[in-house]
Amino acid sequence: MRSTALIAALGCAGVLAGCIGDIGDRGDAPGTSAGPSGGHQDPGKDPEKAADARLPLRRLTPFEIDRALFDLLGDDTHAAMALRPDNVKAPFETDPKEQLVTRQKLEQMEGIFFDAAVRATEDLGARLGCEPTGPGDACLAEYLKGFGRRAFRRALTEAEVQRYLDLATSLDAPLGRNLAVARTLQAMLLAPDFLYLTAFGEPAAGGADALLLPHELAGRLSFLIWSSVPDEALLDASENGALTGDGQRLEQVERMLDDPRASGAAARFVANWLDILDLGSSPKIDAAWNAQLLRSVQNESLQSASAWFEGGEPFAALLTSDTTFLDGPLAAFYGVAGVEGDAVVEVSGMAERGRAGVLGQAGFLAAHATQGASSPTLR
Repeated sequence: MRSTALIAALGCAGVLAGCIGDIGDRGDAPGTSAGPSGGHQDPGKDPEKAADARLPLRRLTPFEIDRALFDLLGDDTHAAMALRPDNVKAPFETDPKEQLVTRQKLEQMEGIFFDAAVRATEDLGARLGCEPTGPGDACLAEYLKGFGRRAFRRALTEAEVQRYLDLATSLDAPLGRNLAVARTLQAMLLAPDFLYLTAFGEPAAGGADALLLPHELAGRLSFLIWSSVPDEALLDASENGALTGDGQRLEQVERMLDDPRASGAAARFVANWLDILDLGSSPKIDAAWNAQLLRSVQNESLQSASAWFEGGEPFAALLTSDTTFLDGPLAAFYGVAGVEGDAVVEVSGMAERGRAGVLGQAGFLAAHATQGASSPTLR
């Protein structure tokens, strides 16, 4: 068991399952309704009171969007990584206070989502798992239900399914069926239900702080551990009441930590912590420092973090490891012989070179230095 990561995840899961503040009366009836903009809104919920919650409305990061597009549509172009973080100097990408919606960012997302949807619907029958006989038939309806359930982290209402079917129908004649479906998927990806993690919650007994709804907890868990949308098993658990107890949540967290997606998310967290993701904005006055070396040093820290996570080592091992991952350019920069070309290999003996652990790697050292000199103070 990855004990260190598991304890950390459980700590967050406990917070997610618990307090999010007094967020107001959600009304008497469960379920959902369409908000003024056509998006999801809990009945009886004043959107302005959402700011009172301890878990504020947070937009997905470029990394999370990228991974979600792969899980939802199989898109592996990593086009979403071109969306720069709102504030590259912020410690972490997930800080809601640093997130702004600009016209440029929205236009970028429109293009990225459309291109991904077009690629995904080139073979429409394979994508839908059936051959649609018309723009609004049961084949497309079932696919949109399943797609929306994962993208929105909850079941769609009948009205929502019909709204997206109507959109596909209206676009079928002028655009053709494949493009009509692509535009419909683009619209779903641009919906706030996909782009934002909501936390409306439900009142707790005795006037205690509100609790996350099951589907909100599922979404928070999946983006915490995988940086992506929930899978069918997690959504099923949220809908069947299997996320209410500590033991049930523990079972899901253990399952999710064993999934390969967890190591990538953990590595991204470490990269944020080391502040190595924006190295390119501060070029170094060094003849060896170029775009290739920049990619190499970032990849070294990411692979080191992934290996640490997958090995289940204690946190100290991340700081003291004697091994690292080098390609030819980075090996030459370190003065390590025997590594050439673009292939990355695991290399030991880094401690004797003064480069043990991630704090001895070029990525961290370069991120915490000036353009032309080291900086013990920054480090």
